[in-house]
Amino acid sequence: MLVGKDATLPLTDLPRYTHEQLGLHGLMLSADLLAGRTRDDLTRLRDASDRARCSCLVLLEETPQQLAGADASAAAERIGRVMAAASLLGCNAAAVAVAAPDTPEALDIVAERFKALMGDAEQRELNLLILPGPSTPQQGLTSSPDRLTDLLKKIGGFRVGTMPDFADAASAEDMPAYLRRVTPYASAVLGTTLGFGVIEGELEDERAIVDHDGFNLGAAVEAIAAVGYDGAVGLDYRGPGDLEMGLRRSREAFANALAGNPGPFSLVQDEEIDDEMDAAAAALLDAIFNDENENEDEEEDQEGAGDSGESSQDADPEGADDQSAADEQATTSTKQSSKKKTTKKSSKKTSKKSAAQDSAEPTSEADSEDES
Repeated sequence: MLVGKDATLPLTDLPRYTHEQLGLHGLMLSADLLAGRTRDDLTRLRDASDRARCSCLVLLEETPQQLAGADASAAAERIGRVMAAASLLGCNAAAVAVAAPDTPEALDIVAERFKALMGDAEQRELNLLILPGPSTPQQGLTSSPDRLTDLLKKIGGFRVGTMPDFADAASAEDMPAYLRRVTPYASAVLGTTLGFGVIEGELEDERAIVDHDGFNLGAAVEAIAAVGYDGAVGLDYRGPGDLEMGLRRSREAFANALAGNPGPFSLVQDEEIDDEMDAAAAALLDAIFNDENENEDEEEDQEGAGDSGESSQDADPEGADDQSAADEQATTSTKQSSKKKTTKKSSKKTSKKSAAQDSAEPTSEADSEDES
C-alpha cells in the first residue's frame, strides 16, 4: 500500500489510517519504507503522526548489519543514519539486526562497536535495540538468549536493549522460555502473526470464527506479561488474505489474550449481532402493529356507521338531539383511543400479545359508550 508504482496510501496518511481504520495508537516503521525520502518528508510524517495521535515509536533496520567483519564502517554508518531518521520522526528507539557468528571473538568485536554507537544514541535520547536473529551461522550470535544477554551486558548502559520477534521466538525449542529470557531487556516487542485459520464461516467474512495459525499466540502474550513487560507491541501480519483484516484480527487476538481469553474469536461480537437482530425484530413488529391498528381503525369506523344508522331509524324525533350528543361523545372517545394506540406503537420492545390487548381496550370503551 505504501511503496511501488501501485501504492494506494501516501506515507503521510499512514498515521490517520492506522488510528482510524485499524484502531491502533502508534507506528513501528521499517527503514525500507523511507528509501528515497527527504528530511522534509520525514518531518511531514512526524507532524501527521502528531495530528492523528499515532506517534512513530520505533524505526527498524531489518537488514542484518555486518558488525563483526574486519571493516564495519559501512554498517556503522548505516546504523547512524537509521538513528538520525528515528530521531527526526520523534521515535524513542531504533532497532537493528546484526550479522555475526556465535563465537567469543565476534561477541567482543560487536560489543565494542556497539559501544561506539551508544554515544550517538545518548545524544539523540534514543534506545538502540538489537533484533534477535534466526538460528543461522550468519546471525548465530543473536539467536541464542544466553549469547544475546551476554552481548547486552558487555555493551552496558541503559539505552541498549532487545526487540523480540514472536516469529523468531516460535522457531525456538521452547517459545515461552525464550521470550521470558529475552523480554526483560526489551523496550519494544514485534508481535508477528502468521495467519488465521477458519473454524466457522468464510475467511473474508468479519463474522467468521478464527484462531491464530503457526504458533500459540496466547502463550506468547502470556510469556511477555509474566515478566512484567508493559511497553509497546507492534503488529506485523505476515499471513495470507486481506492485510487490513489480518491486522484487525491480530489486534483482537492480542486483546483477548491479554484479557485471559485466548482462543477462537470473531471480529463481530455477539452483542453487535444481537443489536442487529433486535433492530430487525423491532422493525418487523412495528410493521405488524401498523397493519393491525389500520385494520382496527377501519372496523371501528364501520361499527360507528352501523350504530348511527340504527339510531336514526329507532329514535323518535324528540330524542334525536340526545342521540346525536351520545354519538358525538362516542366518536370523541374513539379518537382519544386512537391517540393512545399511536403512543403505544412507538415502543418497539412491546410484545405482540400485549399490543393486541392494548388495542382491544379502546374498542371496548367505544362499545360501552354506544350502549349507554
